[in-house]
Amino acid sequence: MSLDDVLQWKEQGNAKLQANDKDAAVECYSRGIEIGVRAISSFQGLAEDFEPLKKAVSQLCSNRGHVRLCQNLPKLALQDCRQAAEVDFENAKAYWRGVSAALQLDEQEERRQAAELLRQGLRLAWEAGGAALSKLLGENLHIWREWADAGDVPSTYLLALALLKGNSIGQDKAKALELFQQAATKGDSASIAMVEHLKAEVCLPPELEVWARAAAAGDAAAQFNLGLAYYRGDRVPQDLAKCAELWTQAAEQGDDQARANLDQLQRFKSEQEQASKKGARLAFDPSFA
Repeated sequence: MSLDDVLQWKEQGNAKLQANDKDAAVECYSRGIEIGVRAISSFQGLAEDFEPLKKAVSQLCSNRGHVRLCQNLPKLALQDCRQAAEVDFENAKAYWRGVSAALQLDEQEERRQAAELLRQGLRLAWEAGGAALSKLLGENLHIWREWADAGDVPSTYLLALALLKGNSIGQDKAKALELFQQAATKGDSASIAMVEHLKAEVCLPPELEVWARAAAAGDAAAQFNLGLAYYRGDRVPQDLAKCAELWTQAAEQGDDQARANLDQLQRFKSEQEQASKKGARLAFDPSFA
């Protein structure tokens, strides 16, 4: 019943907006959000029923943010869009509207929230809205450059990404890597992942680049598969240390096979060290699944 109520208020809000009654639209969206948030906090059903509820509430928040943008209330619009992204991190419109709202704020520090929000959208909602978010990246390149020059880490990341992709600027992978490294030295985890990806990409054959990109983005299956390639020396030089690093990342995300392989790998390395002390060498075992 709660989902039906939420969707009903969404439809009423959309109808009011089409009739150019913005205040009434905000009221409808607010009623739906209030019901939806309560339903989310007390939900005890199946996961398959939870996702539609989250998406509906996220859409309501994003829609209210859109109306508040139209009402020249960017601070309230940004709050709504942040809430929308928190409820459903794949809501591309929430990121787009949130970035647009942040860029309309007067206070410099508040405006800079746009960079981090856009970065999150590009990483988390690419499939749903990659084209629109990429356009937003390119259209505001002068802003990201200005903020990056002032030391803002998310803006440095965005400028590097634009250079990497050649988005509204000449493609320059070397400069992109330099900027990612600059942000990485400040402890930025997203930039650290990009540095690792770009360095790995240099020596990887094209058929493994897909795994490398996905692994750098945190995909456990890609981390496992790329680790397996390093273990076997399959199209890359054998590197047990890199293999262990990738399988550890996958295991930390709950990959049982990676965890089992790590245990086996540690036993193999321990036996290899013992054999080395005795002047022997163990045969390489490529049997991992």
